[in-house]
Amino acid sequence: MDYNPLASGTELHARYKKLRSLRGNGKLIAAESEEVVKVERKTYSRLMEAWGGWKIVIMVNVSMCCFMFTSIYNNNLLLSWADKPHQQQQDEFSRYAIFLFSFGLLTAIFIFIRISLLVWGNLRATSILHNELLNKVLQAPINLYYDVTPIGQILNRFSKDLMILDSSIVFAISGFTGCFYNAMSSLIVAVYVVPYIIFAVICMLIIAVLIFRYCLEGYN
Repeated sequence: MDYNPLASGTELHARYKKLRSLRGNGKLIAAESEEVVKVERKTYSRLMEAWGGWKIVIMVNVSMCCFMFTSIYNNNLLLSWADKPHQQQQDEFSRYAIFLFSFGLLTAIFIFIRISLLVWGNLRATSILHNELLNKVLQAPINLYYDVTPIGQILNRFSKDLMILDSSIVFAISGFTGCFYNAMSSLIVAVYVVPYIIFAVICMLIIAVLIFRYCLEGYN
């Protein structure tokens, strides 16, 4: 029974009646049990807002699109140099080396921008949510929260939950964006070279979505 400071009067009244029934049975603090957590869409919206909203989402995706373009162009430039005759490779080595180094440097810069944006957004979100959590816990009524909530649940909100937000989520998002845009760049090159491969890709995507939905139902 977690306290919600934004709850309506009807919800608080129902909570009070439940607490009275617990006290009538000789219980004051609710028994601890394994929590069943279902993350709703508004939770993701609130987290994204704490990260900086659509602004940081757009900036991360723009940096990754630039990374994908420079990576593809750099590989294509290297292939173009490798296909030239040996003597021409030696004659144009300096020019190609400068271009390859420049685009490689740009690729690294865009990766650095993506990581910096994600880390900055994660620190911002963690700070905002920690302050909101602390204010709500300090303002929670004693009879509706502290008298009935196990101390372990309160400590978990400030330790395990914030640790997941501070460490796991940012690495998961960073890994997802990196894998997604690497896959997109490989797909673009493959479709450009062999256009008919797009039909196989569509079939594989449909199968992957079906498997994902089946696994998600089993997980829930």
